[in-house]
Amino acid sequence: MLNVGDLISKKLIVLNSAESIGTVKDVIFDDRLTRVKLLEIYDDSGTDSEIKFVGTNKIKNFGADSETPDACVIADKSAVLSEWAANAKRRNNPINKECYNQDGACFGRVLDVVLSGATVEKIIAEKTEFTPDKILSHSDRLVIINDTGKPIKLYKPKRTVVPAPQSSAERKVTVHGTAGGETPLPAQPQSTATATAQPAATNQSDAAVKLPARVPPENTLVTRTPVQDDSAPSPYKFLIGKTLTKDIAADNGVIILRKHAIINDEVIASARDHGKLVQLALHAE
Repeated sequence: MLNVGDLISKKLIVLNSAESIGTVKDVIFDDRLTRVKLLEIYDDSGTDSEIKFVGTNKIKNFGADSETPDACVIADKSAVLSEWAANAKRRNNPINKECYNQDGACFGRVLDVVLSGATVEKIIAEKTEFTPDKILSHSDRLVIINDTGKPIKLYKPKRTVVPAPQSSAERKVTVHGTAGGETPLPAQPQSTATATAQPAATNQSDAAVKLPARVPPENTLVTRTPVQDDSAPSPYKFLIGKTLTKDIAADNGVIILRKHAIINDEVIASARDHGKLVQLALHAE
């Protein structure tokens, strides 16, 4: 068993390069708080402002049956991901959130989470302990549990259903003309409506029928939105001509930009393609 609180401030070391990437800053769970997905890593050196993450499946000694390790171990730097690559936009972690039951009784704040490997065994609050299957809902501030021993069905707002468009029925128009000769039907634009002439009475003929016409041009408003493409000016143009003071690596550890490189449009484009524009701006002078 492993407590999440024991993971915080542990170092993350790399086997093949014998170096420390940083220390564990936070632990991120899945949406149901049943498993640990990621460890958030803080850069001890302070030279890299980007937030880094490591999946628990990449940590070699994570979930070991032995005592809490002194450091988390990964095989190589390719296991370290950016926030974008790790898809860690939502920071699910129940620790320090207030805990209530379905009737509003408060059990204090969540103090710790007990793990078996990456799986959550139980969650410990100030006045109670519970398993993930007891959680009714949780947010950035609260965890609400069901301690009745019976299932509680949560209300789900109904979605507005937009009916599918249906074909309009064909319209038939029957007209009778006035005496004194026939009046031809004028040519009309294509329309869903049709006119069917019925035989008229004696001394009567078909009269002109006006079907719906197109919308007149003066009643039509056309708006144009400029297309955004790669030729649009980059907000990082101010870096052109500056010198890079540090190697910049992609998420897989491969160096994409070398120290002392003179920044130009190609350098900015390469940093943008790899999601490293922030690093480029930080290490340019």
